[in-house]
Amino acid sequence: MTLRVVELFSGIGAQASALERAGIPHECVAVCEIDKYAYASYCAIHGTVPNLGDITKVKHLPECDLLTYSFPCTDLSMAGKRRGMSKDSGTRSGLLWEVERLLSDMKERDVLPSTLLMENVDAITYKTNKRDFEQWIAALADMGYTSSYKILNASDYGIPQNRNRCFMISRLDGMYFRFPERRPSDIRLKDILERDVPERFYLSDRAVVGLITHKERHDSAGDGFGFRITDPERERASALKASCGWKNTDTFLACSRVSDTAIERGLGLTAQDRHGIMIRNNTSQGYIEARNGDGVILDQPDSETKRGRVQGGRSPTVMTSGQVGTVDKMRIRRLTPRECWRLMGFTDDDFDRVKKIRTSDAQLYKQAGNSIVVDVLVAIFDELYNIKQKIKQPMITEFEKVII
Repeated sequence: MTLRVVELFSGIGAQASALERAGIPHECVAVCEIDKYAYASYCAIHGTVPNLGDITKVKHLPECDLLTYSFPCTDLSMAGKRRGMSKDSGTRSGLLWEVERLLSDMKERDVLPSTLLMENVDAITYKTNKRDFEQWIAALADMGYTSSYKILNASDYGIPQNRNRCFMISRLDGMYFRFPERRPSDIRLKDILERDVPERFYLSDRAVVGLITHKERHDSAGDGFGFRITDPERERASALKASCGWKNTDTFLACSRVSDTAIERGLGLTAQDRHGIMIRNNTSQGYIEARNGDGVILDQPDSETKRGRVQGGRSPTVMTSGQVGTVDKMRIRRLTPRECWRLMGFTDDDFDRVKKIRTSDAQLYKQAGNSIVVDVLVAIFDELYNIKQKIKQPMITEFEKVII
């Protein structure tokens, strides 16, 4: 039997990729994606599939067995404005209720999908959003769906990325869904990094100047926060600062000594200079050490309260802005678009197909950050379709809820 699938808010088609990899015969009968660039990438990877476009203008969905909806997290994410997803709120996250409208129409036509799959940020379960989330689950229950949800981290399913997301399976057969067990892997961030990365991805000399400026600011405040350099090195650094005209502070702190080579190469510290790079972090020391192959958050560089800037052996959550980096050859650089796609579980062949249609780096970062980790979906689909369900009582673990 071929599974008929409709992907709402489809992005670049992580669900289709996961079904393909899981070996589940399927047909994507339609997608719903308003972003023309994301849809172009979807077609480049999966072939042309009818696009329903703006979900607010869709009147009817085609019949399907599986309906997926990864609606915008813009107003739920802790990094966003947190305006919520209340019904009739007009927020982007409030587009969730368009799914209710379309499902209600399917119910009237007696063609409800047997299974629904939701994915969104874990903040959907936080106190600020919990009432709306429970209202959504209740709406699904009124249509006959039994829903189970759980927070899953991509790092538990073979991908070296710290990415927590809430997944929910809703079923018409009244059975509870047991989420897949962890699938640990020895793969580290360094194992998926590209070789010979262009210089433009590395922090420039201006970043090193920022380190000096940052130290001088704290020296004047009398707290000594930052890194120490000898007077000759300070003179060289100050000269470099003046030549660059740098005025802003920067996230990244260098080591206890900064050599001529280090200043000339930006953060190109050699192994003799230091074993790691010190990065501002809201810890008791005020910094944390990053070593080769560690992931680094480059976002919010001026934040004094940011924690978790360094992820040992893993990447931080891939973001649409591409502000995720790593320590490579004792230098800090942004992850490349290809590396971000790898961290979302897409193949190099997928990436090359999308790159071939002249997709910009900005769009490649955005599409990766907006997508779902394919490997997590593969584990879910294996449990859902390849492993026969035999659960008669809810299986409840930490971060897992079964809603009747």
